Amino acid sequence: MHNTIRVKKHFVLRNKKALELSPFGVFIEDNSVYCGIHFSDIKLPDKCAFLGVLRETQVILAIDNPSIFAGD
Repeated sequence: MHNTIRVKKHFVLRNKKALELSPFGVFIEDNSVYCGIHFSDIKLPDKCAFLGVLRETQVILAIDNPSIFAGD
């Protein structure tokens, strides 16, 4: 089971309601308007959240509020 990431299909909040998760990723191009912007400066739609960023071989969690770079 090398290089396998398991994602739970549901996430349960404190109020016991289950949410359906639909994780996906995007690749940041060199000319992206998001380059250099911190996660907290990006407005996401309701019920959406950043989990983190994959930078080369390192996973940086959203709680660390990283800046976005080309290649992320």
